[in-house]
Amino acid sequence: MRTFVLACAFAAIIASAYAACSCSKQPTTAQEAFCAADWVMQASIFAETFNKDRTEITYHVTRQGLFYKWPESRKEPFPLTVVSSTSADDCGEPKLFLGISYLLIGTFDSEGRMIINSCLTMPKKDGTASPSAAQFWLLPLQVRNNLLLKKFTCDAAEATAQPNAATAEDVTRATQTTTPAS
Repeated sequence: MRTFVLACAFAAIIASAYAACSCSKQPTTAQEAFCAADWVMQASIFAETFNKDRTEITYHVTRQGLFYKWPESRKEPFPLTVVSSTSADDCGEPKLFLGISYLLIGTFDSEGRMIINSCLTMPKKDGTASPSAAQFWLLPLQVRNNLLLKKFTCDAAEATAQPNAATAEDVTRATQTTTPAS
């Protein structure tokens, strides 16, 4: 009996390894994440809903100033929502918390919905993949400054963020509308 239980446990571990999320390429730099996305925004989660069979979660968000790469041909939806799978096997975004400001990075699906997943997140400082959306105010200062001052670009001629450091005055001016509520 004990051997049977151990064999079942081993089989479950092997099966879960094959069913786990598989990303074709996760960004290793903030620039790669920015350029791989269809849209990037700083947003606070204010509500969440699930679809009927609980395979998708819709986060209702309040945009907080930053909104990049939005196609000019699209109107900004209201209410603003982003969708993710609830399954880690489908690379779903782990639980985002209400009231927290995140840097959300995503794509549009075939229906035009804004999608987030664990394959497209801002990488950690060491370049390793982050398993979840980054809380905006915990991002490295240089990344926040580059976002606030719109220093990321995806032109072929300019493949990296502008290296020049932002002045304190530039950052103060840019953050006047994006600081968290007290």
